[in-house]
Amino acid sequence: LYVYIPGWRVDRINVADSHGGAEVAAMTVLYNLGIPVHHWARVRFEGFIAIIDSLGGIDVEVTRHIQDECDEVEWEFSPGIQHMDGFTALCYARLRKTTSDFDRLRRQQLVIQAVFRRILTLDGLTRVPELFSRFSKYIETDIGVEHLVPFVPLATGVAADPSRVHRYSIDSTMAEKWIVPYSGAWVLLPNHDAIRALLQTAFVPQ
Repeated sequence: LYVYIPGWRVDRINVADSHGGAEVAAMTVLYNLGIPVHHWARVRFEGFIAIIDSLGGIDVEVTRHIQDECDEVEWEFSPGIQHMDGFTALCYARLRKTTSDFDRLRRQQLVIQAVFRRILTLDGLTRVPELFSRFSKYIETDIGVEHLVPFVPLATGVAADPSRVHRYSIDSTMAEKWIVPYSGAWVLLPNHDAIRALLQTAFVPQ
């Protein structure tokens, strides 16, 4: 999305982090979407791979056929439940040559859900301090283990009824492709009315 980054300029929303770190990224989300970011976590690619490999891989629901290139290698994913190691999951989440930004977002959400399910199968919710200690070397975050423990009962309840988990994302009806005149970069101009309606559905109790 092409948005205003507070105190700086209008640019792609993902530039906010590289410009000013997590604090500026959080301010950008709040300014443009009205969503307060209470905590943040940053996982580098090598950490993402290591975490998933340490979990024994994850089972990801591939919803449609995809053929694309990752790390100069051709990858093909067929619909169905696919078991992925860390590198495969990273490629699946990042494929970009034959798919859109919107589809990549959808796949990233599916991978995150698969990680959550895998932690559950390992009784991970009862091992939060242990897992936090093991994975902390791969993750930069302002979250301490003391912040996570109180959420274990909530996570247990959600895990018991997967239908309670709903995914929301900005799609092609909520943004318009545009070329930045001075750089030639392709960006997405947000349709604020449509995005506001999505946020209302996601965050306001019905």
